[in-house]
Amino acid sequence: MITAIPMSAGLIPVNFSQADTIVLLADNGQVIEHFPNPASSGHCIGKNALTFTLRKKHVSRILVRNVGQCMLATLLQMSFEVYQVPRDFIPEVMTVADLKGFVQLVRVQQGKSTGRCKRSTH
Repeated sequence: MITAIPMSAGLIPVNFSQADTIVLLADNGQVIEHFPNPASSGHCIGKNALTFTLRKKHVSRILVRNVGQCMLATLLQMSFEVYQVPRDFIPEVMTVADLKGFVQLVRVQQGKSTGRCKRSTH
């Protein structure tokens, strides 16, 4: 299972879409690849490009600190597993097979309300 982790300056940023890069990890924690985050521009086309890229690269799980409701709705609709990591999470010492302590986001309402989502989040 491939896990995507948004990164900026070696840390998971406060918001998923604002990350500079996306790091892809195998279950054993080995880095498969990292690439610039097309969603960092904040525009819908960049966010669409990110979700398309994640699907193309066979990502199954995404780790976030926070994610907006609209983006979370899209990720859940595309059948990604989304986990919220604690604030003190350090990506360098993680084993992605062990998700204890992470909260799986399964409802759109668990995302951050931004007031900008045009689709229904109910």
